[in-house]
Amino acid sequence: MKSILQSNESRLFSAIHQDYGKGEFDTFLTELYIIYDEIDTAVRQLPEWASRKPTNSNMLTSPGQSFIMPEPLGVSLVIGPWNYPYQLALAPIVAAMAAGCTVILKPAEWTPLSASLLPEIMAEAGLPAGVLIGRARQS
Repeated sequence: MKSILQSNESRLFSAIHQDYGKGEFDTFLTELYIIYDEIDTAVRQLPEWASRKPTNSNMLTSPGQSFIMPEPLGVSLVIGPWNYPYQLALAPIVAAMAAGCTVILKPAEWTPLSASLLPEIMAEAGLPAGVLIGRARQS
């Protein structure tokens, strides 16, 4: 995901500038940099987050052992806002995908170019079919 976003930065900058005039530096600093940091953190921490963790057992299960085993719980819906259309849409997606969940992305209609570009770029990320479902509302 990070490499796809980086290779499409000029398109992302252009779309958000046309939607509401946000400059490239502001877009990078307040949107993309934060997403890149989220991705790096998720990649670095994922082995720990996904590992089986021992926990205390009660008397009824003694001498057995108990573990907490992280498992994906299902589908996450991310509704993107207009004011930070990349950061506040993609940061929750990174977290949900790190948890193993399928994600439905509903980008904001108030930023139509950014909203239509996000699902298009995410489709290029090479995710398995059905992991990330996103589509901007057609006018």
